[in-house]
Amino acid sequence: EIDYCLADAQAKALFFDASSQEATRASAGARDVPRIGVGPLEGSDATSHWDALLSGPAAELQTLASAQDLSLMLYTSGTTGKPKGVQRDHRQERAAALAHVAQNLYRRGERTLGVMPLYHTMGVRSLLAMALVDGRFVCVPKFDCAAAFQSIEQERVHAALLLELRFAGRLGAPADEGHEQRNERRRDQQHQRRHPRECEHGQQNDRRHQHDPPSRALIAQQEGH
Repeated sequence: EIDYCLADAQAKALFFDASSQEATRASAGARDVPRIGVGPLEGSDATSHWDALLSGPAAELQTLASAQDLSLMLYTSGTTGKPKGVQRDHRQERAAALAHVAQNLYRRGERTLGVMPLYHTMGVRSLLAMALVDGRFVCVPKFDCAAAFQSIEQERVHAALLLELRFAGRLGAPADEGHEQRNERRRDQQHQRRHPRECEHGQQNDRRHQHDPPSRALIAQQEGH
């Protein structure tokens, strides 16, 4: 599969981590391109490492791409045949990322937990959205519930796209909660975070109304009048 995708995409380099190093080592096509290893690797045949690239001298930035140029190519799973590369240009990806920012009410400096895979649209969407708002994308290479909560606390994460059943028990939310109920709860939480004073005032009013005497209309209704 790596050989097929490398040839189909006409890739100029291959990035891989520990989860795919065995497949990379067995790939004949990978011998023909630079192989950049990411994270801890054992017995890797990488030609370079991500950390080495980061520590090297910074090159002068030059704009070489236009809005119509290819931005990325995500491959389908290949259930009915060979994986198919879905091409997306820079204009499409920027528009999709802007929609993601608007939908989630992101502000400048947001921080999101990156647990969705980057070979999936929602993983890419989370990453590009953080770039647009000058935010932070906290990447979790391999999902672990305890590690994810630790990253949320340490990095002060504001939002995350998650498979809710993995977190339902830890967060105290019922696993069988309906879609509309989840959306309503999520909107309430976002509103409380962005307007804490208004929400506090509303909660105080709710507490006062709990002790208010019932209205005449309610008394009449209860008495059957």
